Amino acid sequence: MVDTGALYSSVSPDLAFQLGLQFTVSTNVVVADGTQLQVPLGAAYLQLEERVTGTLVGSLSVPKPLLGAVALQSLGLKVNSVDEVVEFSTGFTPSSWNTG
Repeated sequence: MVDTGALYSSVSPDLAFQLGLQFTVSTNVVVADGTQLQVPLGAAYLQLEERVTGTLVGSLSVPKPLLGAVALQSLGLKVNSVDEVVEFSTGFTPSSWNTG
């Protein structure tokens, strides 16, 4: 699931434990209903086809993992709000990524 209003991606504490994510810092976030929460943050690798990136992930009580804006941009993705789909950004080619 994509959350275009979120800077960070989020996973539930149970999923974070299953994935072995470690949270070394925390930050204050404001969720959709306006509530401010202290959220633990950790690093994770995401892969979509040949695209791989590192991103910050928050441990938050969410029903499904949420892909935030930083991860979307890092993977070269954008949201097409008209068709309600995630697309590859125009002009992006895998060869432009540093794989070394």
